[in-house]
Amino acid sequence: MSVFSSYSEVPAAANEQGKLLDDPTFERNELESIKKNRFGLVASIVTLGGLIFLAGYASNSGAAPLLRGASTRACSFKECTEGGCDHSSSPYLCLDKATAFMGCSAKPWGSYCSDSCDLSDCASATPSKDEKTCKGIQCPADKCSDDATYQKCGSSNPYQCLKGSSAEGCSSDPYGWALVDDATCSECCDMNACKPPGVWWWPF
Repeated sequence: MSVFSSYSEVPAAANEQGKLLDDPTFERNELESIKKNRFGLVASIVTLGGLIFLAGYASNSGAAPLLRGASTRACSFKECTEGGCDHSSSPYLCLDKATAFMGCSAKPWGSYCSDSCDLSDCASATPSKDEKTCKGIQCPADKCSDDATYQKCGSSNPYQCLKGSSAEGCSSDPYGWALVDDATCSECCDMNACKPPGVWWWPF
């Protein structure tokens, strides 16, 4: 608001205001100012909406989402064997022993789990030549005997655990018992490697 010290200043001020309104650049400048303010408001709303969406995603998934461009590596053959996750519904396996070790997730673990892998391609994973296996390992004589005291694994599940919480268990996977932790199974053998009973003879 303008403050005048005398009535004589009013006509001059009015005349100056009229010149400003008649100036064709005045309206254009005002419109540009309005557009800039409107754009700034829309950008602020979009940014705020994005932050709210990301916060909601992290809260619902239980883990921070991966940044754009980040990815979870494919699990190794050993990790595929050890991981007990459903490869279709919860393929993300956490390997961080400080957080959710061997935990399964339908979404990438993000920053919560410092080491994780994706089990989706385990069907095509292949073992290395140095991978531990039960195949070809000779079983103790008492396991090969038809009179075995405990369970004797058959030809369809010939790999038997010998020591650990799964002792006497049978598997069709030659790597199954070999790649689990020692508490579960620390020693295994292959029933197919059992030698047939020998023919005893005495030289004369």
